[in-house]
Amino acid sequence: MIEQLGEKEAADSIVSAIETNILEAKVRTYDMGGSAGTSDVGDDIARIVLGK
Repeated sequence: MIEQLGEKEAADSIVSAIETNILEAKVRTYDMGGSAGTSDVGDDIARIVLGK
């Protein structure tokens, strides 16, 4: 959706962060075999996007 608003670079950063989150397997929701809530996963994705 962000890409449709003309923000391709931001969209690419978010997709890359989601992929990194999945590959790192540190913060996962119950359906992915973890114990984190959705807001925890969102926080982790934001951390990755911001490079922290």
